[in-house]
Amino acid sequence: MPLDGSESSAAILPVIEQLAVKLPCEILLVRIIEPGKHVRTIGGLGYVPFRERDMEATMAAAGEYLQRVSFGLSQTRATVCCEVRAGQAADEILAVAGERGCTLIAMSSHEHSLVRKWSMGSVTSKIVQTGVQSVWLVPSFVRE
Repeated sequence: MPLDGSESSAAILPVIEQLAVKLPCEILLVRIIEPGKHVRTIGGLGYVPFRERDMEATMAAAGEYLQRVSFGLSQTRATVCCEVRAGQAADEILAVAGERGCTLIAMSSHEHSLVRKWSMGSVTSKIVQTGVQSVWLVPSFVRE
């Protein structure tokens, strides 16, 4: 279950919690930290990499976030693991799912504008189109 720390990505949590209360399962919470940020420039769209110490702090905070989410699932029948990685979100989500033998990727769909989807791509679309795992999408209805 990929989570990016946003309210939109957390929309999947109540659904998964309801399922995990009834069924024993394994849940892998994944947070991908992109190593930079897309920014608008005079020439169009540029990419600015983060400094190493900023990445380390962000990855540590991401791990703490996943641990809090994991604690929220502790009253279920699920075994919960957490993993934080750096890289491009869709690529890393698919990589960790393949490495861990995941059969289902459960995630919420963000409500992004068409311009943002066109300029940066949609993580959800890439996962659905290129992944071999089944994908369970829950709409978030949160506009970011």
